[in-house]
Amino acid sequence: MRTLLPTLLKEEYRHHTSYSSSRMFHMFPFIVFGFTFVFSLGVPRLSQDMPLWDMLTGGYIGIFLYGTAVGSFAFMGREVAERQFGRKEYVSSLPALLPITYKKAVLGLYLRDLVFYIILIILPLGFGLAASIPFSGFSPFSVARLFVLFLLTFTMALSFSYLMSGLYVGYPKLFSMALLGIFTIFGAYFFGWLTLNDLLPAMGFHKSGEWLYLLKGLAFTGALLFLGYFSVRERLELKPRVQNARVGSNVFKEDSWLSRDPLLQKELSDLRRSRTLGKIMFSFVVPLLFLSFTSWFVRNGLDLPVGFNTVFYGGMVGFFGVLIYSWLNNMESLDYYQTLPVSVPQLIRTKVQAYLLVATGISSSFVIVIGISMGELRLLWLALIICFTVSTYMVTLTAYLTGLRPNSFLFDPDVLLKFTMLSLLPDVCITILSFSLDANFWIATFALLVVGGILAGAIAVLWRGIERKWGRAEFTP
Repeated sequence: MRTLLPTLLKEEYRHHTSYSSSRMFHMFPFIVFGFTFVFSLGVPRLSQDMPLWDMLTGGYIGIFLYGTAVGSFAFMGREVAERQFGRKEYVSSLPALLPITYKKAVLGLYLRDLVFYIILIILPLGFGLAASIPFSGFSPFSVARLFVLFLLTFTMALSFSYLMSGLYVGYPKLFSMALLGIFTIFGAYFFGWLTLNDLLPAMGFHKSGEWLYLLKGLAFTGALLFLGYFSVRERLELKPRVQNARVGSNVFKEDSWLSRDPLLQKELSDLRRSRTLGKIMFSFVVPLLFLSFTSWFVRNGLDLPVGFNTVFYGGMVGFFGVLIYSWLNNMESLDYYQTLPVSVPQLIRTKVQAYLLVATGISSSFVIVIGISMGELRLLWLALIICFTVSTYMVTLTAYLTGLRPNSFLFDPDVLLKFTMLSLLPDVCITILSFSLDANFWIATFALLVVGGILAGAIAVLWRGIERKWGRAEFTP
């Protein structure tokens, strides 16, 4: 492991810097540091309107969700080992070639991401908190304790993803049972049989000071890591997928409108053959469930008078579309497109169209269910308009800024800053206006439609700009 871990860290570093630059990549921790420092300066003022513990609760939940997301994308088991980016192959595929166990290779992935993201995110966050001590009035002990507990929460979340990914790849039935167990735990929380302190022991220790919570957090993390290690199958089998090689009329009718667009037909065929659709739906639905849980927690757990409604959910659903676009760009290598009469802008637009076909049904269904469950059918038409407009805007913005490599380019601070600014502004506007519907319905509705019209104009500009921005790009990095 002493040799494997540094190699994996170098691979991860080169992978991220290959699409931007080392200078841009090295700026990312400073951005995290600066944001944390500025936010810490404002905490004394914010605590006058919102209790400090409520902010800390949001921080613990955010750290856990971030660790889970990092692990979900990092541990793809067999698929990580099979996937190639151009002529570069992941080190985790070495068990097929060299005398190294697959369990050890995947354990290396866990340690790699633990070290990598601690350096990239968690340490800068801690330094930002520490730098604010002379101005915010925080005690050094409280900052050090918060950093250690955030670190424990992140490690537990990463270990959880490690276990779930091993079960997903090697033991599908056990994975389904584990999912059922997770939903049971959430059900126990909703009925009051469990508390957030039980689910996030580090937060329980922070609140109560009882060492039992800290020991419980360490035990949970160790158990998840232990089970995750043994959930990884030792044999690495590369299964041929020729059984789905015929993608013509057996997938799409020859007289359908899809047959007129070979690229789109191929994209949807790849989606079916690679069995990625289930993963896309899972990665899209889970954040929506967490969004619902967070909204419920704010209204009921924190007892804050926030007017979440169907239009708010419609706007938020659209912002999760980046996850689906990211998956569509991770299905396969793009090297072979170099030999075909296809340009990068053509493929980018095709993936946006595939996204709209995949995401529209899921997003609309979620918004409709929310509208019915909240008894807000009168707002459903407006929520669906906002949902579709925001969803199309977000995927077009992501495609324009990141092309065919969203996972890598979003680590470029310059791209990330543009993405944040261009996505945050409509998000804030829609959130504020959705909260205003009860007070001034027609004025807020008109303003929301104006925002939707502005986003539609932005979609047209970004769509045309894809050709100019990516016209000279190549499929190989």
